[in-house]
Amino acid sequence: KRQLSARCFFLNPNKCEKEELEILLNDPMFLVRVIAARAIIKLSDKKLFESAIRKMAEETPLSRYSYRDALINADNEKFQWLEELASTEKNSEICSICLDLLSTRTTTNQFPIAKKFIYTGSKECKFNSIQILKKLPGKETVDLLTHSLSDNDWEIRAEGAKALASLQMVETAPQLEPLLSDKVWMVRLQAALALKQFDQKGMKFLSEQNREQSPEAYEITQYVISLP
Repeated sequence: KRQLSARCFFLNPNKCEKEELEILLNDPMFLVRVIAARAIIKLSDKKLFESAIRKMAEETPLSRYSYRDALINADNEKFQWLEELASTEKNSEICSICLDLLSTRTTTNQFPIAKKFIYTGSKECKFNSIQILKKLPGKETVDLLTHSLSDNDWEIRAEGAKALASLQMVETAPQLEPLLSDKVWMVRLQAALALKQFDQKGMKFLSEQNREQSPEAYEITQYVISLP
């Protein structure tokens, strides 16, 4: 019955009271909560919308996809709220969710919010900030992505290299070269693939690797060069 109520509210959310949706949003059953969240996303109620985001953060990683599917199709007003929430929220899990959603659409200048988390965010926030930066070519973006190449987390280093490749930031080839000797194979691979995409300038760095001086760099470059 609770699920049926949630479905009815989803069909016409403007007909229900805010308190009723809040009750359903906090229901013990996931199938009730997610339908209530979908109804809330259709409304123009900032406080209730933020409650839905906070509830999403409490769900398991797989359960969040149902919320995400609805949120990525929300109107631009909701994306403005996501940006404001990410700017003020202290909970890194919620910030990460906001950044992930913001990376799916360019509605405003998202550079400032991405810059904030590249330097001080959690691993997830940094990763999702890179997804935003991949859509914002420019000198400042190069600086931020180059900074990510020296991050303590290998996944951030690898993702930074991928982003530079997708943006064709050929001028960052000298910064990518040291990653050919990174302790993590996946980072070495992404750096080599990025350099290969830079054509002649990148291939120069790949072909100059020495087997005796840098065996790991030589191995990965030979592997990438041989790829079709």
